[in-house]
Amino acid sequence: MENIYTSNLNFITQTGIVIVEIYGNGCMNCQIMSPILTQLEATMPYIRFYRVNADTYSNLVQKYNITSLPSLLLFRNGYLLTTIIGVKSVAILRNSIERILFS
Repeated sequence: MENIYTSNLNFITQTGIVIVEIYGNGCMNCQIMSPILTQLEATMPYIRFYRVNADTYSNLVQKYNITSLPSLLLFRNGYLLTTIIGVKSVAILRNSIERILFS
């Protein structure tokens, strides 16, 4: 999973399906979520995964009304489809993402 910066977030999310994790350096739940997202990334090759540090880019937190970390922003072709908040298992995340994308 690649770290990105707010200056290129719009460009990265313009095409295809993209998940952006908003995380914090001192966030224990974010640390728990990291290997879960790595596993999800390996099993969902049609989705590009990125990370943005909320501590560094608070303007992004405000723009997307992030109230809790970790938060996942799910984009399709530049449009925000949903925000998933908190720690979830791989199975729950996969089911939630597929339900949103393919229903």
